[in-house]
Amino acid sequence: MKEIVPSFCASSSLLISLLLAFLCITPTQSRLVVKITDNVLNDIFSKTEDPSSYLQALKSDPRTTTTDLRGLAQVSINLAYATVSETHTMITSQLDQTTDPKLQD
Repeated sequence: MKEIVPSFCASSSLLISLLLAFLCITPTQSRLVVKITDNVLNDIFSKTEDPSSYLQALKSDPRTTTTDLRGLAQVSINLAYATVSETHTMITSQLDQTTDPKLQD
């Protein structure tokens, strides 16, 4: 997970934005119940800067293979939240250990 955190953290808002945009432009409700396959994931992320990072992050959650597009959005939000929480914990820990007075405020 540590290799994924920096790149995924920097792009988590983009991931959520892409999924929400995809959901908003979906012409019918029937598209929302599409089972998520590798082809669907590749189609969603093929135009991103680093599709393999997104795919790796989403495939790390077992719900990805058994959900629909709404579920995929929820998985993405949960992954982004987990990444933000890890980053916050890491930054807080580093701030607690610093001896630089400028960073302690």
